[in-house]
Amino acid sequence: MKSPFYDVISIPAGNGFTNLYNAITDVPAIIDVDGDGDTDVLSFELDGSFLNYHQNRAVEKGLGIDTFVMETRDICFGKFYENMFSEVLVLSNNKDQCASGLKDDGNPRHTGSTVLAFDNDCDGDMELILGDVANTRLFMLTNGGNKNAAWMTSQESNFPSYNVPVEMNLFIAAFLLDVNNDGKKDLIATPNETDGGINRQHIWLYLNTGTACAPKFELYTKQFLVDEMVSAGAKSDPAIGDLTGDGLPDLLLGGNGVYRQGELKKCRLNFYKNTGTKTQPEFTLQEEDYLNMSVLSTQPLALSPALADMDDDGDLDLWLGDGNGRLYFFTNTAGPGSQANFTYVYPYNNIFVGQDAKPCVRDVNGDGLLDLMVGEQNNELNLFLNTGTKNNPVFPNIPDQRNYGGLFSTTDFYTFNNSIATFENQGKRMAYIGYEDGRLSLYEWSGDGINGTWVLLDANVGKIHRGNKLNTELADVNGDGIWDLVLGNFGGGVQFYSTPFLVNSSSTQYSVLDNIEMYPNPANDYLQIKSSDQYWVIISDVQGKTVCAKRTAEALTSIDIKDLPKGMYFVKFLQQGKLITCKN
Repeated sequence: MKSPFYDVISIPAGNGFTNLYNAITDVPAIIDVDGDGDTDVLSFELDGSFLNYHQNRAVEKGLGIDTFVMETRDICFGKFYENMFSEVLVLSNNKDQCASGLKDDGNPRHTGSTVLAFDNDCDGDMELILGDVANTRLFMLTNGGNKNAAWMTSQESNFPSYNVPVEMNLFIAAFLLDVNNDGKKDLIATPNETDGGINRQHIWLYLNTGTACAPKFELYTKQFLVDEMVSAGAKSDPAIGDLTGDGLPDLLLGGNGVYRQGELKKCRLNFYKNTGTKTQPEFTLQEEDYLNMSVLSTQPLALSPALADMDDDGDLDLWLGDGNGRLYFFTNTAGPGSQANFTYVYPYNNIFVGQDAKPCVRDVNGDGLLDLMVGEQNNELNLFLNTGTKNNPVFPNIPDQRNYGGLFSTTDFYTFNNSIATFENQGKRMAYIGYEDGRLSLYEWSGDGINGTWVLLDANVGKIHRGNKLNTELADVNGDGIWDLVLGNFGGGVQFYSTPFLVNSSSTQYSVLDNIEMYPNPANDYLQIKSSDQYWVIISDVQGKTVCAKRTAEALTSIDIKDLPKGMYFVKFLQQGKLITCKN
């Protein structure tokens, strides 16, 4: 954009242009301010005192509305001033003059604002609803000027004061959209905080019971959308296993704590019982504070669960990593086919690995004993070898390896989140690994079980992005013999995916059926699958790499292959964990 300060600061290349500034914490208003059809921007300046109006000059220059030609037209839009040390707003008594505030006394400056701009009274100019990093409320500013010269003449510091004012911890952002499709925009308020704000009753929906030009926002619910979904607080982390003894896999979901308004943040572990069937699982919340972790944990730290039968007694024991890098170990004394009964040890053997410890249990060296891999945030996958017996596991308090498998060449910066889920495929050890930036990667092990390395097969599996701090778990959730991938993330939810890998690929059974037809062959754009039942279709290239995996519908399924490079491919059909060969 054309800089408003080009005569007093040095601009790269000396051409009078610079980047349009918006603080990383802030939510700007991206909206047509002057009503000419193109998109303008309202964002706070560097110290957060004045709201800058960056006008898009595309229409004035005869360009399309998909073009940005930004120039700063007003360095104090609305002529108000936001105190750089607090949330206090000062209005100007002169429509042509910026308001002034406190002088800089050398104390730390306060920045961080959210901006919602909208025409509240249909007079062509923009009113503002502002949130502030230091405030639990919303401010409403009324525009007494016009679309070309904004001038805020009144403020409401507890909006909407005529109904139930917004009051949430912390840094509130407001949004307008028509939620109930009645032609009028409604108001949503929620914290603009990734982890510091409350995460219960934290999305307030106000329905507009007035008109489009005279809105009246009335509180409808404080838990819009989240009352219909899984939400474990920031950084959800799943583990799958039968904890009730009914033969169905249940769901444990760790998180970064529950934070309610007016309360201290509490660490919790959610337990979802599988109330469905082996082929149609359904998870129902049974306990929000499973094993009373809000009392056991003295700090509101992230909890990462892992389930495994550590003492070979037929039931599942529980590991929990916490945000401090310590481990809980819960021994299950219930026995097979019974409701889990846990006793715990913390901190287990004084093991400390680093922030956000995530345990994963596997036999890595083939000695029949379950070993312990613990991921953490600082680019380290820690290996603890089991030197005990099948009935009495013993682990050192210092890792046998800190960079197991050589995933990283360096540490001391956050790339690896902490999550690894390993499995066997056709005699090879594989792993899905989640990363801080939201990537899901697939690896294959090369070498012996202890001194080998992880070889990257796919850096971005499926090109899915389910949120940062991705946490992984593998289980056959629906009993079809295929590994299912369960993902948690920083947003606090959980997602389920099917993978193209067999649970027991070393003992694969083959069936021959004549009720599947596949055509044309060769195919160019689409592959048609005709069947009387449902199967997994796995398409692999000549190197054996899976390039497409899709479940067929009954009758006819069309698979889009236009984007595959020309060449030879192999098609496999799977059902209930069995490879299917076709007579035709």
